[in-house]
Amino acid sequence: MQLFATAATVAATTTTATTVPTTTATAATTATAVIPATTATTATTASTVNAGTAGTAATAATAATTATTAIASTPATALIAASVASSATAATAAAAKLLLLLLLQLLLLLLQLLLLLLLLLLLLLLLLLLLLPLLLLLLLLLLLLLLLLLLLLLLLLLLLLLLIIIIILKYYYFYYYYFYYCYYYCYLCYCCYYCYYCYSCYCCCYWCYCC
Repeated sequence: MQLFATAATVAATTTTATTVPTTTATAATTATAVIPATTATTATTASTVNAGTAGTAATAATAATTATTAIASTPATALIAASVASSATAATAAAAKLLLLLLLQLLLLLLQLLLLLLLLLLLLLLLLLLLLPLLLLLLLLLLLLLLLLLLLLLLLLLLLLLLIIIIILKYYYFYYYYFYYCYYYCYLCYCCYYCYYCYSCYCCCYWCYCC
């Protein structure tokens, strides 16, 4: 049993002895390939970061130059805006003056028209005072004409009323007397039902002896 245990120990020692060179070779490969590549990558990253820092500095310088230019051009812009505002104010003032002048001219024209109308009224009054008798005569004639027209209208109304009364009486007499009388007193005569334009019962019922 002891011999077997010793043999197993020797075998394990032999396996360990064979594994150590493999581990040594792996470490050597890592030292020669991986570490230098990682170092080169780190150097490249550092140079890229330095380049980005330089670009950022250039951008900051450009922004500072732009700000300086804007600050330098600000007074000129303010002057332009002030001049534009002053010109607009002057234009509005001129337009207001023109409107006031136009309104004053219109008022003057209206006053002149009113004066002319007053003068015309005075002239008409003078003419009326001078021609008052003739005007009175004309007024009387106009009144007479109006009265005549009213009388004519009244006459026309009376004539229309008379015509209406005559038409009503005619149709009443025609429908009542001829039809009613002929129907009740000449009931054997059937032609009275159809004779609408007769003016006597004898015309309607000339065949009837009762008519």
